[in-house]
Amino acid sequence: MAPCEQGSYDVYKSPGDGKSWFGAEPISRVWGNSHDRKGDGVRSGFTAAKIENLRVMLLTTPVYSKVGDNYKGRLHLWVTDNARVHDVGLVSREEHDAAASSLLYRSGNKEELILLYEDKNEGDSYSLVAVSLTEQLEPIKKVVKAWKDMDNALQNCLSTDTVGLQAIRNVCIGSIPTRGLVGLLSNTLTDGTVWKDEYLGVTATVKGETVTSTEWGVRFKGAAAGAEWPVGSKGQNQPYYFANNEFALVATVTIHAVPEEASISLLGARMNDTDGTALFELSYTNDGKWRFKIGKRVNRECVRWHVGGKQNVAGGGGNG
Repeated sequence: MAPCEQGSYDVYKSPGDGKSWFGAEPISRVWGNSHDRKGDGVRSGFTAAKIENLRVMLLTTPVYSKVGDNYKGRLHLWVTDNARVHDVGLVSREEHDAAASSLLYRSGNKEELILLYEDKNEGDSYSLVAVSLTEQLEPIKKVVKAWKDMDNALQNCLSTDTVGLQAIRNVCIGSIPTRGLVGLLSNTLTDGTVWKDEYLGVTATVKGETVTSTEWGVRFKGAAAGAEWPVGSKGQNQPYYFANNEFALVATVTIHAVPEEASISLLGARMNDTDGTALFELSYTNDGKWRFKIGKRVNRECVRWHVGGKQNVAGGGGNG
């Protein structure tokens, strides 16, 4: 893992011999070197660990905020299984301007996690700070266990009577592959506006007053109701950076009524630019057909949608 001139950390992996290295998608370029993801960065701390019998990577990178005319770095601890990414939280001291860091992990009965980092002083001088992060291993274990439990439930497609996870109760109707699956929005709403990612990554924001959680998902009612999953607008750090190059978005939906309008947008993806450029848009029409738009090209599909039943829809970018 190395900070690069493009403004972010590139991550590489080796098959084991250490002679050949390849880009570690989808987590490469997730972490930005600076607040605006420009220029060189400092060395990050990272180490491999086996948590809940799963191989993961723990890492620390500074997150910058403006203080006066300058930017100050506070280290965050992250955990990733090389697909999902979770921000465990702040780990450097508030009064410090954190720079380069290292992580030391010891497994076994005396499990321990130690952080060493540079505190930038006036001029070009630095102080070295050591902090125990052993207490952070417990929340990390809970996150990793949540990933494993969700994977197992989706892969095995447990019945509605035996499934142990409320988030997918009455949803699972067939085995769902989890390789490459980085996020899942199900039926967990908090504060009425936050749609929780069951893999504890990026949450979605729901809009409209008539949005409710049901046993099978989230129901949107009314013209203004909907949700936005801001996978590309997280600022310095972008857990779903891979979506800039390649992604697939899959949803199970139920349409409860024929629209009065000619068509209603159901699913889509837009660029995080000033124009909100649409990558694709899937709509359903009042004559019972799907309408798929890529850029300015519109296709009306022969496949018809129907009222009341569950239907699987998908869209993507790149080779997704």
